[in-house]
Amino acid sequence: MAEVIYRSPPSTTPLNLSCLSASIDWLTATITKPVRLPFAQQAVTRWQEIRAADGYPVRSYAANGYTGSYVDGITWGERADGAMVRLSGEMAAEHSHAALIWADNVSRIDFQVTLQDSSTARNWAQIALGSFTQDPRVQAGMTQYQRIVSSKGGESVYLGRRSSSRFYRIYNKTAESDGLWPATSWRFEVEYKPQRSQTWAAKVRERSWTPEDTRAVVARAFADYGFALPCQFLPRGWSDRSPREPTDDQRRLEYLRKFIRPMVGKLKDSFDIDVLMEAIGLYDNSAEAEEDSGT
Repeated sequence: MAEVIYRSPPSTTPLNLSCLSASIDWLTATITKPVRLPFAQQAVTRWQEIRAADGYPVRSYAANGYTGSYVDGITWGERADGAMVRLSGEMAAEHSHAALIWADNVSRIDFQVTLQDSSTARNWAQIALGSFTQDPRVQAGMTQYQRIVSSKGGESVYLGRRSSSRFYRIYNKTAESDGLWPATSWRFEVEYKPQRSQTWAAKVRERSWTPEDTRAVVARAFADYGFALPCQFLPRGWSDRSPREPTDDQRRLEYLRKFIRPMVGKLKDSFDIDVLMEAIGLYDNSAEAEEDSGT
């Protein structure tokens, strides 16, 4: 049975959805010049320390000969010929411009725009796929696509190969984030790798990069395959509305509220509160121990 591709209804007025976020979403760069390395290391270490102070754990990193550390979206690694910095998500949006100042080579850079649709009836993964499949390169098999329905209820479409110099993603950000992002949020993303990544990194470096620049990059990339990004322009004064990702400690606290608290509530009928507090390690009996010992 042939796959059914859904197309957007004809409209004389271009859609202009509310934009929640427009930023660099991933950066992988290497620093090889010795004069730049100390400055890069000092800055990345400071970024990691700030994230660690916010409750994100510090983990060791080792890959491709690089060894170093990782803290929520910030990776630093060193080897004999230089260092590598990788930024993702919120940390890429915040620090990628600074990291590009030191970078000698950029092997990957991603740009993303996240939009909120007031209509729950529109499925932007399917709408975009309807445009992609009209492109001669897709019809001839030169450019591949993949449509995925996740167990979380979201839908995604990928265009291109992971190994190619340009790779597209559209997905339901609300479902992907387990509801952290507002309802009916959709992410439109383009990933560049060499040599395109070098070209776009140079463009970011040479100007005061703005969210509107990012929107324009994403819009232009998707337009090349016949899909019009449903966001026409970001006006001056536009501000990012990305929700903050919870820390590991915040996730543990939510787990405590959701799963442990109901269990403790049931046990309150059988045990004193002191017994329950001691059972979960929150009861401090050091004072009683001192009294029993006569001190």
